[in-house]
Amino acid sequence: MRGPVLTAKTIKPAWSKVSLTLRAIGGLHNIKGNHAPYFTLTKEEFRKGHPNQCQSYGCDHETLLKYWPKFADLAALHLSDINGVPTHAEANGWYDLAGALPGNAGEKYHAGNSKRHFPKPEGAPREHEWDTTDYREPTPEECLQIFADHARVDIEMARKVHKLVVDEFVDNGKYGPAEAWKRARAVFAQWIEDQRPRWKSEAEACIQKHGLRVFGDEWNAA
Repeated sequence: MRGPVLTAKTIKPAWSKVSLTLRAIGGLHNIKGNHAPYFTLTKEEFRKGHPNQCQSYGCDHETLLKYWPKFADLAALHLSDINGVPTHAEANGWYDLAGALPGNAGEKYHAGNSKRHFPKPEGAPREHEWDTTDYREPTPEECLQIFADHARVDIEMARKVHKLVVDEFVDNGKYGPAEAWKRARAVFAQWIEDQRPRWKSEAEACIQKHGLRVFGDEWNAA
C-alpha cells in the first residue's frame, strides 16, 4: 500500500522526453503482525497528467533529497519503527560494525563481505552514461559509515564505538577470542540500548515536522 503524498512537483529529467510528476510519499506504515508502524519515504514518477503511466517508483532518496532536502531526517529514519529504533538495531548494527573490526569480530557474515553498489571515483572510466557505480565489497572505513548510517550518528561517533568495542575485546583477551568478542558485543548491545531515548526524540521531531500519520492496517497505539 502506498502512503500519503507529502508533496509533488513537475520535473523534466534529462533522460525523459516528457515532463514528469514527481511525488514524495511517506508516513508511518503499519502492517498487521509487525510490532509497530515504521517510517517510510519513497518516490513515484509518472508522465504529467497521466498517473497511470508510471515511469519509476521506489526508495530513491537521492532523487527525493535533490528536490526536497527537508526530508533528510525522514530518509534517515526510513524503516525505523515509530520510536525511531532502526530495524534489528543491535543485530544489524553488529553486522555492519564487524566489517570494520579486527578479524571481523570472528563473524563469518558481516558488512565487509557483503557486496553492494558504491559510487565510482571521479574520473573513473564508464562503459555507459548510467554506469555510475561499482559493485564490490566495502572497505573497513566504508563499513564504519554503513554502521553510522544505521545508528544515525556521525562518523566520529562511529569511530568511538569502534574503539569502545575493540578496547573491551583487548581487555578480555585472557578469555580467548570467542569469549572476548562475546563480552565486547555485550558492551556494544548496551550502547545500542542507550541510544533509544535519542532515537525516540528524533522520531517524534520528524513526525511533528512533516505531519506524518499512520497508514495501512489498523494500529492500536496502546
